[in-house]
Amino acid sequence: MKTLLFVCSGNTCRSPLALAAWQALVPRGEGLQAQSAGLWARNGAPVTAHTLTIAREWGVDLSHHRACTLSHRMVARADWICVMTSEQADAVAECFQSTVPVVSLGSFSSPLLEHTDATARNADALKEIAAFQKLLGQTSLAAEATNIIDPFGGSLEAYRSCAEKIRRSVQNMARLLIDHAA
Repeated sequence: MKTLLFVCSGNTCRSPLALAAWQALVPRGEGLQAQSAGLWARNGAPVTAHTLTIAREWGVDLSHHRACTLSHRMVARADWICVMTSEQADAVAECFQSTVPVVSLGSFSSPLLEHTDATARNADALKEIAAFQKLLGQTSLAAEATNIIDPFGGSLEAYRSCAEKIRRSVQNMARLLIDHAA
């Protein structure tokens, strides 16, 4: 079983939404599982009300989710770490110094990834995207384009905008992972 770890700042908005999208979109039995954590989470905090609302609209109940801080143990057990911003990617690299591939979830939001072809299925998709992200990371404009901005404290519409990008990204990433595993 391969493990994907969604990471954001507080584990009350973006990474729980990514986990909810994963649970709504990825069938069980694909050999993939997902978890979430926050770099600076207040352990035990519930998801925000807007996160709970959106997850319920997707058919996922996050009422029992409690925030947890990213740990060395979680990193060691992950096969991939999926962050929301380039700053979080830097923080994971600096704090955990792991060989686990770290990718930006927002880089999967491109409509170009919505229809994979045989080349994508035959490629080691996540490693290619991680390499591409390193290349893009050399310019702040490109890094900013893949960031998923934290909606914490914002309106329900701000959360919906964030959630749409997260859901599209998770759907595209899951398709690549499932196609690659086939």
